[in-house]
Amino acid sequence: MHEWVTLEYDFPSPMKRSLIDQKLLIPENLVLYNMDGIRGRIFTTIGRTSKPGIPATLNTVVKRNGKSFLKPFPSLKLNRAEDCNSIQSAQSVKIDPNTNYIWVLDEGKVNNIRFCRRKLVIYCIRTRKEVFRHIFPDSVLSESSMLFGLTLDRDQGITRYVYVADSIANKLIVVDAVTNASWLFSHPSMEGEASAGNITVNGETIFSRGGINGISTTSDFKFVYYFCVASFKTWQIPTSILETLPLTVSHLMKMLE
Repeated sequence: MHEWVTLEYDFPSPMKRSLIDQKLLIPENLVLYNMDGIRGRIFTTIGRTSKPGIPATLNTVVKRNGKSFLKPFPSLKLNRAEDCNSIQSAQSVKIDPNTNYIWVLDEGKVNNIRFCRRKLVIYCIRTRKEVFRHIFPDSVLSESSMLFGLTLDRDQGITRYVYVADSIANKLIVVDAVTNASWLFSHPSMEGEASAGNITVNGETIFSRGGINGISTTSDFKFVYYFCVASFKTWQIPTSILETLPLTVSHLMKMLE
């Protein structure tokens, strides 16, 4: 088990002090977004699309003297802001236990400034080396796009397809890791419902029309399930449909009925 009062990095004390003094580390801005694990090892993301002071957005969790710390993965250098060879803002991660690969969804934005194009990157956990990169083309994105969730789909024993939720543009993006191509699907079910828009936490109510967010494949990889932030429903669509190039909206609606 790992727990924190405030998230901390596994940095030497002088380095930590220097980063804080330069406002390159602002502890109160560290918030866990997403996580996945394999064989007792945990990987986490800390979103930095809208906040400064986050030196590493992709981390693994380590323990020192009974305390849990964040350790930049694959390295601190490969989390460097404004460097498009590095991860800018890791939104979501998924680990393929068959290959020991970690799939990372990068929004490309730091502190509300877009430095890099959005991308999907795969690292080998054992070697910490990059093994695949997909840059999302303009054909599947809009200016309002916000990539958040992802899930993996195996085809003939290999993880070939990745499904990505675009929570603001209300779309589902498919990435083919074999051909390095991507395409999108949209459907009214991927939009938030006004009747489900009131969200109350600790007595405070906000209104959200948040679209498709949570996304997962079934254990046999035959269906993708998804739901919206503002919705009371969960939807499913066959992966066999998503693996083909986009269909007409009317055909897709029939498949979802």
